[in-house]
Amino acid sequence: MYLPRPAPGLEELLQGLTTAVLDFLLNRCGPGGDHHEGLTSPLAPAGPALPDNGRRPDPDAATGRASVDIPRLATTLHDSDDLSAVKGKLIHFARHDPWLFAELMVNVLDRLDQAGAGRDRDPAGGDDDVEATTIRTADDFLFRATGVDGRTPLELLLDRQRDLGAAQRQRVRRWIDESFHGTFQVRHVGIGSFDVVDLRTDREFRLHATKPEALARVRAGDIVYSRVVPWDDAWYLSGIQDTFARPDQTTVAKLRRDLRRLPLSGRLDPSDPHVAKAFAMQREQHDAWVKLFGADEVTFPDGRALEDAMRRFYRYWSYEMIDPVTGETRAQTYEREHGRPPAAAAEFALPEPLLEATDVAVISDPRWDTSFLEGYGAFRAAFASTGPVTAEQALRVWDYLSDPTIEPLVFERMRDRAPERTEQVMRTVLRDQEFRLDRDFGPTLRRFKGEHLRRGPQPSVTIVDEGDDGNPAL
Repeated sequence: MYLPRPAPGLEELLQGLTTAVLDFLLNRCGPGGDHHEGLTSPLAPAGPALPDNGRRPDPDAATGRASVDIPRLATTLHDSDDLSAVKGKLIHFARHDPWLFAELMVNVLDRLDQAGAGRDRDPAGGDDDVEATTIRTADDFLFRATGVDGRTPLELLLDRQRDLGAAQRQRVRRWIDESFHGTFQVRHVGIGSFDVVDLRTDREFRLHATKPEALARVRAGDIVYSRVVPWDDAWYLSGIQDTFARPDQTTVAKLRRDLRRLPLSGRLDPSDPHVAKAFAMQREQHDAWVKLFGADEVTFPDGRALEDAMRRFYRYWSYEMIDPVTGETRAQTYEREHGRPPAAAAEFALPEPLLEATDVAVISDPRWDTSFLEGYGAFRAAFASTGPVTAEQALRVWDYLSDPTIEPLVFERMRDRAPERTEQVMRTVLRDQEFRLDRDFGPTLRRFKGEHLRRGPQPSVTIVDEGDDGNPAL
């Protein structure tokens, strides 16, 4: 077999192409290159070849390419848009923006894995569960901070609206500030809406549905769990609703009590006396922890030692610590005021994975409450060392940075203790030798810890009103 002879100069062309591509990637796409910012920052200014996620759509600046112009113009909000139109454009934006869509798909796949509805689910069923999980995750994603500078898709969409009127902008903006998940009991079902009471707050609502079929099976007495969003003076259902048919009064009373014992979440109202009292008690617990253990940050060899320490703390908090004002322990004060001893507090128990873990720690903070951390000694060592950052240290720091459950507090502590070392560690972990602490630390935290920063500190203490529980534990 005689193979065709290559065209003259092909080898020279390939060599030249290889050199050009390598130069493009290393120089133009690397730090300092004209494409570097557009590749690494979703909010970078638009360039000739890369999109600008923060650019406001301009109908007069059409490119002539339908694949570009239609998605761009489809996310333009108008003053005449109703709630359904705004929600549709928001969903379209999240699905078509390349940065947001990639993050959305990661969220969906993670949630499917957690729900057991992923690749290994029963092939004979489960499609409805997959669809519901996907819709629920997508709806949550619209209201959560993303890796795009820690901003929600809704905030990013609003920033793109050049000509939107103030009244319409405020309507949409309220979704960011006021939307919430609630557990409601239905009092009355009407046409396209139903009257409910929030079991946690006893606040009454009239909830509307943009799709009437969503109310087809709802009956008075049912329990509905859903996100709700405001629109002018009305509230609307959003996403997927979970419905429980007419539980008995005992079940409803227990559900109401359990809901009121959950920690506060979402955006907090500083004027709410429950919020103020919760933060005050959290600070008292922080001070008590420091007094008992001598520091606000304590490491333990394993989870069982940590569990023992927590049980020791709650005995101290309830039965040993003397209030300087009353001269009594909390247990003695409760018995004097109520004429009976308090209910015994439940034994503190850690989750099994943390219980079996090694190198664990407790950080008590008056703002961010109590954090339980695995591998904290190795994490802290990366910032305390003076030598080169090891691969093991870099991996541990990356795990802490990319874990959405770990609060920004741990990185703020390292920055305050060792700023120069923190800059060195972050350069290694992020593989960015241009990282500067004064310029890049805040954006990095917003990218990875945006939801924590958006919600702000949340108290772990729950204040229960007198009468909500007949015999509250300490």
